[in-house]
Amino acid sequence: MNLNNFTLKAQESVQQAFDIAGAKGQQAVECAHILKGVISQAESITGFIFGKMGVNTATIEKEIDNLIDTFPKVSGGDAYISSSVSEAFRKASDHASKMKDKFVSSEHLLMGILDTNDKASQILRDNGVTMKELRAAIAERRVRGDPDFRGYFQLTQQVCN
Repeated sequence: MNLNNFTLKAQESVQQAFDIAGAKGQQAVECAHILKGVISQAESITGFIFGKMGVNTATIEKEIDNLIDTFPKVSGGDAYISSSVSEAFRKASDHASKMKDKFVSSEHLLMGILDTNDKASQILRDNGVTMKELRAAIAERRVRGDPDFRGYFQLTQQVCN
């Protein structure tokens, strides 16, 4: 997966995921790490989306933190992305393409994670996140022209022109 195809915020989320895994002594970066990275790096986005769905972000964060704490710790070795994260990235890219977006954004990462059978996806589903409502919240955020999206679309136009 080429991170150059990710928005800056999505790249920051992935970097945050690697940092979280490294700080915990975990070699494999899992979907839970990516989800934690998205929530921390794209707070305004996830806050809006989860708020529209009536989902408590703090509850999800707590459950994700608990899941991360169960991952094996390894000393030495380079960090790598797990097969679940590879799948989530591929599905995020697919969602971006279907939405006619040129870059994978934080929203696409959420959709990609939700679209897997990973434990992080199960946490989202258990807390009331559905793909239908996630798409609707993302669409509403875009239509409202929130500042994060205006900047995203301006950047996309500048890069692509």
